[in-house]
Amino acid sequence: MTYNESLKDALNKNPFLQLSHIVYQVLKKDIITLKLKPDTKLNLTELAEQFGTSRTPVREALRLLIEENFIQQQPGKKGFFVCPVPRTQIDKLFDSRKMIEGEAAYLCALNYTNIDFSYPLYLCDQFIKMIDTKDLTDYPENEVAFHKFFIEATNNPLFVKMYEVIETMLFYHSHQIKEYWTNNPDYLVSATGNHSLPMQHIGICNAVVSGVPQIAQEAAINHLRSGRHYMQLYLLPQD
Repeated sequence: MTYNESLKDALNKNPFLQLSHIVYQVLKKDIITLKLKPDTKLNLTELAEQFGTSRTPVREALRLLIEENFIQQQPGKKGFFVCPVPRTQIDKLFDSRKMIEGEAAYLCALNYTNIDFSYPLYLCDQFIKMIDTKDLTDYPENEVAFHKFFIEATNNPLFVKMYEVIETMLFYHSHQIKEYWTNNPDYLVSATGNHSLPMQHIGICNAVVSGVPQIAQEAAINHLRSGRHYMQLYLLPQD
């Protein structure tokens, strides 16, 4: 779907949407899913032509993307560039995830008898199938849905609201992992030997069901430590 088609589709669904909001959402999605890779140059005039709009809504969309650190302007260069992700940002992301997801697992363990775990276990089963078939098409959605389940299971709307920012970055990094594994299928097998990653997910479910909050919290945090190490080792450049 072209940018102009995406804009028309969004307006057909909701004709009251601002053009700048549509442009912002479309470009943000392309950055998160790596259709627009780090350091890709974006030209205001060209984007306006591609969306079929004036430059004003595109300029506003780019301003919002700059505020959220998705794009940047570089000294001495014209245009806008998709931001690479520095290691410091991944550190901050995983520090935040440990606090929120660790606490969510803790709270879920306190209330585990009122939680239906069929959905996260289904996601674990689907993850295993992805590894066996080397078809990672749905990996980012699977990864985000699994971790978000425990956030929502706390029934704490503030947790859910705080996780929205994390969710965006989690989608982005999940697409990074998907791309890396797709380009390195042999590494996918070695990195997930004996289905270690989905088994960690199953381990979190089992820890929560144990009803011991500290065990559940530790399982969630240990899984995040493993993910943080993987991201730093293979997917992020040195600052």
